[in-house]
Amino acid sequence: MNTKLLTERLVIEPVSIDDLEDVAAYACDIDNAQYKIYLPYPSVEVLRKYLDLSEKKWGTEAPDIYEFSVKFEGRVIGGISIYMSDDRSFGELGWIISKKHWRKGFAFEATKAVMRFAVEELGLDTLTAECDERNEPSYRLMEKLGFVLETKDSTRYYERTGETAMQRKYIWKLKES
Repeated sequence: MNTKLLTERLVIEPVSIDDLEDVAAYACDIDNAQYKIYLPYPSVEVLRKYLDLSEKKWGTEAPDIYEFSVKFEGRVIGGISIYMSDDRSFGELGWIISKKHWRKGFAFEATKAVMRFAVEELGLDTLTAECDERNEPSYRLMEKLGFVLETKDSTRYYERTGETAMQRKYIWKLKES
């Protein structure tokens, strides 16, 4: 399985505990992760445990989560995940890019490469993605990637704040894109 993905500007590869400092810069920052359900991480130690677990999952025969780091000029600037469905018939994509690198096309470039990985290496023909209704850059990215709005009538709950927000759910199918 080819797990090192290269684009014009990026290296996308399995996340590593060695990425801790770079990942903490955006994944522990509330401004950067404001619309993420499980982020920001409350501490670097909690993040360390997650990165360790994610790195170990790559060593299993059929990981349920594929967690990638997105590197630009040798530094991690974001992450992309594929969460596999229980029957492995589809995957849910999630991504985050450091706010220092927003609006430069990195999320599109990296997500497109991970979508190719999902099709070519994992054999998936269906992907889903979700975002907070207020996160317009995220849902615009989904649309640019060829995802189609499935519903915007569901909700998401932010445990850290007790807030419930409207959520958009998108789907992408190989035959439709």
